[in-house]
Amino acid sequence: MDWVLWVFIGLVALGALLAVAFVLLGRKRQGHIHTGRVGRSSQLMKMSARSARAHTIARARGLFAGEERRRELRERAHLASSTEIVQTLGNMKGVMMKFAQILSFTADGLPEELKSQLQSLQSQAPPMDYGLVEAVVVEEFGFPPDELFAEFEREPSAAASIGQVHRARLHNGQAVAVKVQYPGVAQAIRADLDNTAMLTAVGKMIYPGRDTDNFVRELRERVVEEIDYGIEAANQQTFVDLYEDHPFVVIPRVFHDLSSRRVLTMEWIDGFGLSEAVGLPDHDRQLISEGIYRFVFDSLNRHHLFNGDPHPGNYLFLEDGRIAFLDFGCVRFFDSDEIDRLFEFMRGVQELDAPEFQALLDRHGFLSRQGRDPALAEELQEYFLRQWEPHTRDCVFHLSQEWVNSVTMNPLDQSGTMRYLQPPPGQLFLMRINIGLNAIFAKLGARMNFYQLAREYTEAATPATALGREVAKWREARGLGDTHPVRRWHPEAGPSPAELGSA
Repeated sequence: MDWVLWVFIGLVALGALLAVAFVLLGRKRQGHIHTGRVGRSSQLMKMSARSARAHTIARARGLFAGEERRRELRERAHLASSTEIVQTLGNMKGVMMKFAQILSFTADGLPEELKSQLQSLQSQAPPMDYGLVEAVVVEEFGFPPDELFAEFEREPSAAASIGQVHRARLHNGQAVAVKVQYPGVAQAIRADLDNTAMLTAVGKMIYPGRDTDNFVRELRERVVEEIDYGIEAANQQTFVDLYEDHPFVVIPRVFHDLSSRRVLTMEWIDGFGLSEAVGLPDHDRQLISEGIYRFVFDSLNRHHLFNGDPHPGNYLFLEDGRIAFLDFGCVRFFDSDEIDRLFEFMRGVQELDAPEFQALLDRHGFLSRQGRDPALAEELQEYFLRQWEPHTRDCVFHLSQEWVNSVTMNPLDQSGTMRYLQPPPGQLFLMRINIGLNAIFAKLGARMNFYQLAREYTEAATPATALGREVAKWREARGLGDTHPVRRWHPEAGPSPAELGSA
């Protein structure tokens, strides 16, 4: 376990040191957030140094101690360094905190103390003082929160990587959630995104030994959009319109006249989080799991868009069984060709032989130079068959934590089939969605026939579940039909994916 934490600390420290070597900008502060590259890199270096010191002291004290005492010292060091890492990344906000959120529910192999504390950043990051909240609202609207709203709670109900949420009430009595951006976070994020060395270090933690240009490019595009709450309001309104009166999906309404670049006001939703949902009866958890699945894949396959931040803090579960989906700052819109390639890929996993499937991967830009070696064809196919196992078996599949651990890429593992892969930008986004969903399904103990669910999108099959039939009736009532007709590939339709890949 120790080596995992040491590698984590070492890579972060390396990114910080490289950043300082190339940075010429000065240090600035605004509010409680460092906004200059030097200041932010310095924070990472200090965090790494203090964490390393805690482990060095523990090792020194344990040199002549018994095994039980050494274990106690190691646990104390893990706890101290975990607290240091979480406090630093939480106070930094922005890109580094978002990276910590992703690690908290996707990375297998991190020390449990660190993973547990990182999970606190999903909705309860270190908050900003109310005076800073008030200053942002005044700058955006010309009035303090106490005048703009009939009521405004000074203590935040949630705090995340870019802003924090306060419960409030409009003058007409409507309960609302007001998300206020941290002062200086936009500058801090731009400093992180300009810090090529740090982004490259983060990218290499996720894709060890490979070119990280695609990762950095996709990260820049998505995170820059999240800085502007105007974009998020427009994204959220799109989902509000798409899912109006849906049988189980709830999207909070946006109050555009009380929203701006740094403030977003939306309908307040009363519900409970994933930590409570995992304690529900099995039947309820299965309905929740299918509801989340259908929202994700309806959005992706029928509407060609999805919110790319599927971490537990972005779901609320209502007492009547509906699910509220939150946070639309990171939304990606896919074109028809990208969705067609996804369907082609899903079919290819099951229908093509190993060399044909390798050619398909290469055509879609998945393979590194080493991955094109014909000797790797069977290994590559086996890897993806394992990754897509729930969708390739026509049975009820239990997506357990053990299964997720066996297929989720360890970001610190530099061996295995992943070293032959170089996912293109659009696929990086889909991989993030998939990893996040698997983590949530595992917590819920999801058991579904994923194969039959997927056929509704890949083959326009009739819904196989009561929930699916309910959604079909809703779509019919709204006159939606297939918003985006499913495109199928058949042998009589032209060259096969393998023939196209080898052309």
